[in-house]
Amino acid sequence: MSEETETLQQLEDSRSLELIRWVGQWVFWRVNKDFDPDAGHDQAVIGLLAYKYACDLFDRLASAGKYKLPEGEPTERGLDLLATGLNPDAFSDFLALDRSQIQRNDYAGSPGWSVGTIRWVLQSMPYGEIDRINWNDKSETKQTVGRQHFDYGYGTLWEPGDEDFELAPDPDLPFEGTTFVLAHGFDGERGDYEMYFGRSRASDQPGEGSWHWRKPVARGGFGSPDRPTDEPTSRLPGTPPVPIAPDASVRLRPQAPITRSETQN
Repeated sequence: MSEETETLQQLEDSRSLELIRWVGQWVFWRVNKDFDPDAGHDQAVIGLLAYKYACDLFDRLASAGKYKLPEGEPTERGLDLLATGLNPDAFSDFLALDRSQIQRNDYAGSPGWSVGTIRWVLQSMPYGEIDRINWNDKSETKQTVGRQHFDYGYGTLWEPGDEDFELAPDPDLPFEGTTFVLAHGFDGERGDYEMYFGRSRASDQPGEGSWHWRKPVARGGFGSPDRPTDEPTSRLPGTPPVPIAPDASVRLRPQAPITRSETQN
């Protein structure tokens, strides 16, 4: 069995793909709501917002960071904390997810999360440019992730004792496994998003490509109030938000979308 097949099967069996899709749906619902090219927003703003929101939602799933409760705190307090700032529909979906296996698992200072022997870090990209990422232009951490040993045959995921595994795990949280990349892109004009899970490849040889393999794991679209998306809308929360007035303050915490009917009352 190839690494790609085995990895994706483990993510499916552990229901971790559901977690990733939940993160993608609500991250980009929020990005779509906040993105405003008339305020000078560009791809850099999209990447930063998506990255911050994804870190926040994955930490909620893992009950990590500011969502980690001190010992002795009641479960109800934890749920209140995890719900803070979330769209009610997002929190309802959150409660139905199996979050038992996900952990916060950083690598070399970069936020990461893991399920079993599979760890992933985040990487933003312009929408549609999954194969144009140049890892040599990214951080040292991302370059190191892309230089992990890769079995071009039909090897399995790394197991303790493999001598070819060259990455040193974070000393504060030892990790025995393989680190992958969850890449995400958003089209600010159309409101479409995409997320790919894969094994990155950082190489000094031109023409070898950015990936050993990568697989689309989440995608969708939100459109805009006057430009509906071509994507199915059955899984989208509510209706697209109305434009924010020029003098309105920008709120970065997710809220329930404002419907057209509400604006007409």
